[in-house]
Amino acid sequence: MSEEVQIAFVLRDKRVEWTVLQQRKHRAEIVQQQEVVLDWPEGVTDLRSAEAAAFLKTKVPAFKGRLGLVIPADRVLLRVVELPSTDPDELFGMAELQVDKFSPFPSDQMSVSLEVLAEQDGVSRVMIAAVQHQVIDQLGAFLLQAGLYPQSVDVDVLGWWTLISDQGRVRTSGQEIVVIHDDRCAQLLVVRDGTPVMIRALDPALDLASAAAVDDLTQEIEYTLMTLESGWGSQPTAGLSVWSHDRVAPGLVAALTSAAPFPVTLASLRDLPPLSEGISRRMNRADRPAIDLAPAAWRSSIQSKRFQRQAALIAGVAFGVWAVLMLGLWLFTAHQKTMLAEAQSGLIRMQTELQEVTDLRNQVASLEQYADRSRSGLECLREITERLPAGVDITSITYSKTSQITLRGEADTDAPIYELVKLLEGSSLFRAVKTERISTQVRGGQTRSMFLINIQLPGSESTEGGA
Repeated sequence: MSEEVQIAFVLRDKRVEWTVLQQRKHRAEIVQQQEVVLDWPEGVTDLRSAEAAAFLKTKVPAFKGRLGLVIPADRVLLRVVELPSTDPDELFGMAELQVDKFSPFPSDQMSVSLEVLAEQDGVSRVMIAAVQHQVIDQLGAFLLQAGLYPQSVDVDVLGWWTLISDQGRVRTSGQEIVVIHDDRCAQLLVVRDGTPVMIRALDPALDLASAAAVDDLTQEIEYTLMTLESGWGSQPTAGLSVWSHDRVAPGLVAALTSAAPFPVTLASLRDLPPLSEGISRRMNRADRPAIDLAPAAWRSSIQSKRFQRQAALIAGVAFGVWAVLMLGLWLFTAHQKTMLAEAQSGLIRMQTELQEVTDLRNQVASLEQYADRSRSGLECLREITERLPAGVDITSITYSKTSQITLRGEADTDAPIYELVKLLEGSSLFRAVKTERISTQVRGGQTRSMFLINIQLPGSESTEGGA
């Protein structure tokens, strides 16, 4: 539901009724209409107490839409006047001046509203309504406790008048008198050409079932017509219609007919739709806004609550987006961590496999090296022996297949030793030949040259500076 939903809420001492009217395209439809009897719990005597509000809350639903209250006409001052303007702002200012004239209460204690009934030649016929702030505030505070948030306030007699006129039960020309008698609504309307020109409050205790009702009504009618003549001029009355829920005294119509010089008819309010429907129709009017006695603070409160709901909704959406983003970030981070852990695990596995392959390769190379007979000790000894010059004696050979060969020997002079080194360097079997030491010794009176030669084999990692 939205602002196009109008909810008229009528609260009485022993019952509550409401009508939900929804505007759909170009027509209004009643989507809900209900009446609930209020059987107040024992001990609840103050029908505006917190206990009464708690009980009422259990009897009504949570309405969504523009909620309008109905207050009894006996608490409202109603006047119909003609004002020389059609501007809404000017009319309201003039209406406030009129209230100062007929209200017994200070204007700052009154809530004022008006409703334009007719316009002609720059003159507006308006109905002015005024009620004490205290009445509205007490009712509003009570309903707030019951979980209801009203936004407009109308008067019950105007709801009944709308239902009566909408059914064509009012003369469109001439003058007539309409009496509406309902629970706390006893009002006399003088209608000219289908539009009220005067509304007078009758005694709320008026009992149409008593014989005294005839005298009371007759006196009120006579006084009203005299008052009307001074302000609106004289016009013959075509008839009197009495609308009531209650039973009436036998012969009431006949007695009124004999006392009044015009026809009298009796009608039942039960033949009309519920009062709340008439109020909802008035709330749904777009051409001429109906009377609304709701304080501006109510509308501000509703707007504040709407803003709070919107703010809460925005905050909820923002929090939801933030939560989704945080969840996405967390999932992304968790996924990245999982991928990193898997990558690290894979790297460790690859390093392990690489080490295993390296070890295996070294083992294979070692096996190949040991299996290679082309550089065996015998082959190296053969190569050295074949290249050994005359006059050189080898005293020791130390062989390491994967590293080197160490030759120790002696000669008469140094020349054969250098020749041996040169011949060994020319061998493709050896990678490098290095003379480590050449020295001379005297043996048996004869000088001998002693030498130490290192021969590097292919595959050796020793450098020239190695031992």
